[in-house]
Amino acid sequence: MAGDDAENIDAATALAWGLVDVVAPDGGLDAAVEKTVAALLECGPEALRAQKALFRQWEELPLKQSVDLSIGVFGRSFLTDEPKRLMQAFIDRKR
Repeated sequence: MAGDDAENIDAATALAWGLVDVVAPDGGLDAAVEKTVAALLECGPEALRAQKALFRQWEELPLKQSVDLSIGVFGRSFLTDEPKRLMQAFIDRKR
């Protein structure tokens, strides 16, 4: 059977191969999750909803259709105040 030759890889290898984005240190999983959640909470809720919907659609669509769909979603986002508000907060931040 083909599956009999499969090998397990360690976290460092998975990271090096691009299979995972982050590896938490021993005992640091909760802190790593909290850091990711904090970063997501800083994003605009409309942007998160749109990105989540795009991820679902990208699974089924060819690349060109995915890009075309994304461009439309990006353009429509500027019909709300969210991009302007969040960009202004970035511009106004203390240096």
